[in-house]
Amino acid sequence: MLELFLSFIISLSLFLNDITYFFKAPTGQITEYGIYEEHPDDVLKTVQNSSTTNPSTKLHSLEPVLMEYTRKIAIEESVSFGFDYELHNLPNGDVEFEWQVTHPEMVKADGSSSTDYTYTRKHNMKDHSYYGYSAYTLEEPYELVAGEWTFSYSYKGKELLKQSFVTYWESSAKQ
Repeated sequence: MLELFLSFIISLSLFLNDITYFFKAPTGQITEYGIYEEHPDDVLKTVQNSSTTNPSTKLHSLEPVLMEYTRKIAIEESVSFGFDYELHNLPNGDVEFEWQVTHPEMVKADGSSSTDYTYTRKHNMKDHSYYGYSAYTLEEPYELVAGEWTFSYSYKGKELLKQSFVTYWESSAKQ
C-alpha cells in the first residue's frame, strides 16, 4: 500500500510540474556575458545564413569559454562577445524564437549597409526549459565598427532576453 501511495505522489508531482508552465509566463535570464573564446576541443561547422550581417555563420559543437565579464568590447579581429542564458516555462519540443541584433552601421564589401538583422531560431525545450549561449565574432573588416550592439530574444512577441554591448577602438588609429 505504501509503495502504491509513493508511486501516486511521484506521478502527481511529475504531472503538476509538467502543467505548471501553462500557468506561468515564459521567462528568460542571462546568466553570464562578456568576451568568449572557442573551447579548445570545439569542432566548428560553417553554414550559410543570409539573415545575418555576415552570411557565413559558425556553429559550435562545444560551448565557448567566458574569458571576461564585460559589456565593453575592444575592437579586434576574431574577438567574440555574447552571453549564456536560460529560458523557462515554455512548451516542450521545438519552439521558435525571434532573434534580433542591432549594431553600429556596417558598410559591406558590396556597398550595402546594415544596422540590424532578425531571424527565427528553434530550440528544443526539455522540462519546459532551455540553456544556451549566443555569441558574435568580429571576423570581417566591415564588422570592425564602434558603437552599441543589442541582442534580444522574443517568444510570440514577448521579449525574454536583452543584452547590450559597446564596441570601441582602444587606440585612435582607426576612429
